[in-house]
Amino acid sequence: MKSEITDQVTQILAKHMPSSPTATADALRTLWLQHTPKSMEGIKAEQRAQQETIGIPVPVLKAIGQDIGKVARKQVNEYLLLAQYLWNDYGREGRVVAVHILGMELAKPERLIPQIITLCRTCITWEDADQLAMYALEPIVRKKPEIWLPTLETHIKDDNKWVRRACITVAGRLAMKNGIYTPRCLALAEQVLLDEETDVKARG
Repeated sequence: MKSEITDQVTQILAKHMPSSPTATADALRTLWLQHTPKSMEGIKAEQRAQQETIGIPVPVLKAIGQDIGKVARKQVNEYLLLAQYLWNDYGREGRVVAVHILGMELAKPERLIPQIITLCRTCITWEDADQLAMYALEPIVRKKPEIWLPTLETHIKDDNKWVRRACITVAGRLAMKNGIYTPRCLALAEQVLLDEETDVKARG
């Protein structure tokens, strides 16, 4: 399955026009729709009502996103608009693909992080926020904590609950993987202990 996906993604990207990603996004949607959906019993009806949710298995969407990300690593300007477009207009499946494009250690993290924070503000569910946190934001922060931890410290008080959730998710995971940053991460956690939003406190 993986090799077939890679071949089809390669063919789609060969026709990609960075300034007009609609055709590429449509072709990618046609690709993931070739795969059999899983049961959507675990997906809340509210989520299905708020965005297109087909139930394509995550491994399929992850494979598509990572194949695009491999090409986008050094061509961020050519693919960032596509990732944003998939996130905004292609439902739950598009969001999973977009997250894994952004999570391939793309160049220009200084440009990516503001975009990731912007996407966080449009999250519909905790799944959206956690996917962005773990697969897009965390790889950047974990690679150079001294540079990017201050970004978490800045946004932990953001007005948007999903931004706060993403920040505390990354901080918690960083503390588990790199003990030297535990005190700073605990200090971040303390700031959300009394958060009024359950979606945030659940991560603190």
